[in-house]
Amino acid sequence: ASIRTHVNELSNKNYQDLYQISTPDFVMMFVPLDPALIIALQNERNLFMDAFNKGIFLVCPATLLFALRTIATLWKREKQNANAMEIARRGGALYDKFVGFYQDLENLGACINRTQECYDDSISKLKTGKGNLIRQVEMIKALGARTSKSLPHGAIEDDNNLLTE
Repeated sequence: ASIRTHVNELSNKNYQDLYQISTPDFVMMFVPLDPALIIALQNERNLFMDAFNKGIFLVCPATLLFALRTIATLWKREKQNANAMEIARRGGALYDKFVGFYQDLENLGACINRTQECYDDSISKLKTGKGNLIRQVEMIKALGARTSKSLPHGAIEDDNNLLTE
């Protein structure tokens, strides 16, 4: 009767909610004499399960070490589960960041291609296309325009028929 009364008192105190932290929903009730717990369990066959259903785990010196090791294992698994959830969360964020990075590289490639096309169009207008700028300014210079500078020989050499048009 004393053990059952203490189980009910412990159950009403809600120790597992004391600090508002994530803890197992059990409180260990230590009975210091093994024979006292054994006799109580023999006389009250439902005592252990009634206590268990109220979140109280009955232990004595013979079972304390086993119970503590079990709890340590449960906490270790809980931490591993929490770590696995964090890894999954971070993995999802990493994947999303990778997709964004891939899209940025695709956009950069498109910009580089547009820049190359723009450069090629500009070069064509400058020195390779029909009526290009180099040909036009060299023709003006050949007609007698006074200049203090000259284009590099390689720029003019690109078009062998520079002054024949």
